[in-house]
Amino acid sequence: GSAMTWTAPGALAVRWNSLIAPTGNLSLAHGASTTAFTFNSITSGSAFGLSSTSLTSGNLLQATGSGATMTTGGELVDLALGANTVGAGLTVTSTGTYTGVGAADGLINVTANGLTSGYAFQIPHTTSVISGAGSLMRLSSTSVDTGTSGTLLSLQSTGSTAGTIAMITNNTASFTGISQSISNTGISSGTGLRVTGGSGMTTGAELIDLVLGS
Repeated sequence: GSAMTWTAPGALAVRWNSLIAPTGNLSLAHGASTTAFTFNSITSGSAFGLSSTSLTSGNLLQATGSGATMTTGGELVDLALGANTVGAGLTVTSTGTYTGVGAADGLINVTANGLTSGYAFQIPHTTSVISGAGSLMRLSSTSVDTGTSGTLLSLQSTGSTAGTIAMITNNTASFTGISQSISNTGISSGTGLRVTGGSGMTTGAELIDLVLGS
């Protein structure tokens, strides 16, 4: 017979569907090595799924960056749709009666306590022309809102003593459109626009300041 040979277990080919449930934790130190999954034959369903029926205060998926070493262009998560003309890059679905209003709540929660002159949320748009029903950002509610305290968009500031809470800037030369439009075609006994002041207003304070410029 031939001489016996030995092969390192790491060099053996193991099918993904041959893996069994682990009995302990696993930590992989990839170093500079990368891992890529391709699902070029899948058309529907989920190519990669994570699920948990026991999760309480933990994280099902966590991506941690390098901190101060990240530079402009670095991305902790990159969702690239390619040339798609429909579909969603990110969908967050909540099927329960969601009531979370705390600092750690929110279907999408962005915490930027160290923010100074940067942006916490930015949607750039420079090339195509927005037309028809297109919107760079849209908030839509089709449910029957019977509560008097419900808000579709709430901008709150309890500690600012200067600066601007909401700003709309349109410096386009020869602009002929509408910078801000409020449509209330179905209003009956409600209010289209309300600006409420407080008892702390002093001389020079203005609820509305319309400046025509030159």
